[in-house]
Amino acid sequence: MKAKKASDTAGYTSAMRAIANLAPKDKKYLIDPFSIEFLPFPWSLTKPLFQAKLFDPLIYRFGMKAPDKMVGFPGMTALACLRHRYIDDQILLAYEKGIRRFIILGAGYDTRALRFSLPDASMLEVDHPDTQLRKRKILQKKHLQPSCRLEFAAVDFSQSWSEELFSHSYIKENTNEATMVVWEGVSCYLHEADVVNTFETVSHLLKAGGVFVFDAFSAELMKPDTRIEILRKMRDFVDKKGEPFYWAEDEAPLKKTLAQYGFKQLDSASIYDIAADLAEKESLSISKDEILKYLAMFRCQR
Repeated sequence: MKAKKASDTAGYTSAMRAIANLAPKDKKYLIDPFSIEFLPFPWSLTKPLFQAKLFDPLIYRFGMKAPDKMVGFPGMTALACLRHRYIDDQILLAYEKGIRRFIILGAGYDTRALRFSLPDASMLEVDHPDTQLRKRKILQKKHLQPSCRLEFAAVDFSQSWSEELFSHSYIKENTNEATMVVWEGVSCYLHEADVVNTFETVSHLLKAGGVFVFDAFSAELMKPDTRIEILRKMRDFVDKKGEPFYWAEDEAPLKKTLAQYGFKQLDSASIYDIAADLAEKESLSISKDEILKYLAMFRCQR
């Protein structure tokens, strides 16, 4: 992430969610009416159009194609929004099962505290100081009120951040409640040592029964000589944005690494499979783009 600047990636994903929110009924798998409040420039100039329902079909068609044009292949909006939907479902499922504490690592412009009814829950959003500052200013300016207790911790994941997080009052609370930790869309931007440090940190955050949900690209993404063109194009795109990829890993080595830190019951599914499952369960039309095969969601427990 560029110094002294809110994350471009957080802004892009917020714009993608705003677009997905305009999908017609047979294609709508994500509901996020608050995402338009966090649109980055120049997307922010289109906010009046988002709010005018008359233009929804036009904005949706254009918006679904724009990110694909930028990277040079289809599926980028679906990739980000299906990942978000999967985590939505995991959070709501955890809440139904009694979990009331949620920690969102790399929260960006996450709106779940606004979208979901979680009256007796608490949520700690952890992210880079510059991104978090912009979000908090928007929350205050727009008078957006979360449904649960919402707290913030500003850290830099590329620096030594664990000690800073453990000193936060939310983490120091003397509670035996089970916690869910969500780590969405961050790992690929970190070096391997920082990713492993995060696994270790999360293992200390969670007590027995705690749940950890995160995503990881296939290790193929980081192979310099990969023959998969869409992965090369995606790497080139993020390089040009100044937020390059550094890490990706497959399920087998990930399972081995996570086991070293006390995680068990590792479940995984590619975004491609998640899309197919959603399409069948909810009778939705979801494009099965190739890029969806290379990002997987992981869920494990302590």
